[in-house]
Amino acid sequence: MILRALGLALALLVGGAQAQDEDIAEAIERARHLSVTEAVPASQPAIDALMERLDEATPGQRAEIRLLHIRNLALRGENSEAIDRLESLLASSLSDDQRLRAFRLAANVGINMGQYEWGFKRLQAALELLPHTDIPAEEVPILTLAGFVHSMVGNHERAIRYSKQALEIAERTENIRRRCTAGQALAVAFRYAEQFERAQAAATAALENCRRANDQVYLGVVELELAYVALEHGELDTAERWINQGLERLRKAVWVDGVLTGEHLKARLAAARGQHEAAIELAEPLIERVRERQFWEREAALHRLVASQVAEMGAFAEAYEHMVAHSEARERFLDEDRNRRLAILEVEFDVQRQEQELELLREQKRVAELEAQSRRQQARMRWLAAGFALILFLILLLLLIHVLRERRHYRRLSELDGLTRVSNHTRFFDTARMLVEESHRRGQPLVLALGDIDHFKQVNDEHGHMTGDKALRQVARVLCTNFPGLGHVGRIGGEEFAICVPDSQLEPVLGQLEQVRKDLAEIQYGGNGKPLTMSFGVAELVAGEALENLRKRADEALYEAKSRGRNTVVVADKKGAD
Repeated sequence: MILRALGLALALLVGGAQAQDEDIAEAIERARHLSVTEAVPASQPAIDALMERLDEATPGQRAEIRLLHIRNLALRGENSEAIDRLESLLASSLSDDQRLRAFRLAANVGINMGQYEWGFKRLQAALELLPHTDIPAEEVPILTLAGFVHSMVGNHERAIRYSKQALEIAERTENIRRRCTAGQALAVAFRYAEQFERAQAAATAALENCRRANDQVYLGVVELELAYVALEHGELDTAERWINQGLERLRKAVWVDGVLTGEHLKARLAAARGQHEAAIELAEPLIERVRERQFWEREAALHRLVASQVAEMGAFAEAYEHMVAHSEARERFLDEDRNRRLAILEVEFDVQRQEQELELLREQKRVAELEAQSRRQQARMRWLAAGFALILFLILLLLLIHVLRERRHYRRLSELDGLTRVSNHTRFFDTARMLVEESHRRGQPLVLALGDIDHFKQVNDEHGHMTGDKALRQVARVLCTNFPGLGHVGRIGGEEFAICVPDSQLEPVLGQLEQVRKDLAEIQYGGNGKPLTMSFGVAELVAGEALENLRKRADEALYEAKSRGRNTVVVADKKGAD
């Protein structure tokens, strides 16, 4: 079929190599750019100059230069020399990236020359190497080539699947040229399957990407694909426009196979228009050229085209000769096709195995990524849980501290007199009991004094309870001031106060009580200048005496002080302690 050789030689290489020498690295990059965007004559001088500088290059740079040189050999149709140089290059030390590209180029050239077994083995080698490398850029051209090989042997479903897969991968990248080449390959796969509408859509999409990539070779090839579809649809003017544009680009690129394809399409166009002489003039020179390149299917098609045209002109003898030649070329093509199918069958099992390995590796990578993501999520959840637990712990700790503080606060409030802020009745006597027991244990003295504000009821009656409350607070202040740290002060009744002084003899306590009486006379509580006075009953602890008895003696002494006219201090008799 037409355009067979066209697709076989298109997945040629442009690689990237890191260089140690800046000048030669720049020269390699410039030659690489020219080989993609310009015709062979434009890039060849730059590549020839690099070939003369091989001694200056690093091993990696030498491999890059040779790949560029071999690519141009293939584009010029010098396939035998290209194969010899590829054999030599593949026998040398290459990086995985360079070896992949060399295998791919070798497969293209071998298949283009009809050396199918050799080419398919190189394709198999590329597929075997691909799973063990991490070079996504090579997946597209290798899958593209695999798709074209299956188109050649009539396995159109697999060819379309490979080509679609290549295009999907290319569209996930920012490499416009990869999209261009993958789109062109899909158009070819659809055309071989005679799905011309899909072929036209794929070629139209590829055309835009090839224009953006400024790849003149692929741009010309896609234009010829569109010409082929236009011919199938009978759109002759459209076909002529695409043929002329594609031929012009491919002639400038000096790509022999592409030019042969374009001229063949031009002959078909003339025949379709009924221009018999023009079709013959275009087709006959091509016969010898395709025979030299052993393109038997194309030779058979050209002989058949010429036979039909000369028959239309009445030259039946000449038409017969061309039909005989057609049969001979067709037989050679069928032999070639059988060899090709046998070769592809030999490697098909290995190719399928490589596909499975590729898919397995992708799945393993996906599983590894999911496992890593799961581990990250689990770690994140652990951190969140730990953080939440810590926050919860801190909240509970703060609540506990708050509760304890509140508890202490309320317990303290429950132990203190709310008005005077001294110990209340319960706390005072609990504390006094402990002090009495401690004094007995250590054999130390202790004094208990009970006091009562004189005529306090009159203060409340005459001046009100607020004044009375103020008087109580002032009394408590005076008592605490005179017994700082020496005794325990408490309010044990309405206007009754008590003082427990451990580790103290009676005389110092009596002196302090005398000072209390003086201080009380000076306080201002709002009572119209009438001084406050207190009566005290004092009892000194006797060995073995209980608090209750001590309190009873102090209370009796207080009662006696009240009986004597108040504002006095009475000391309890120790006899009552017996």
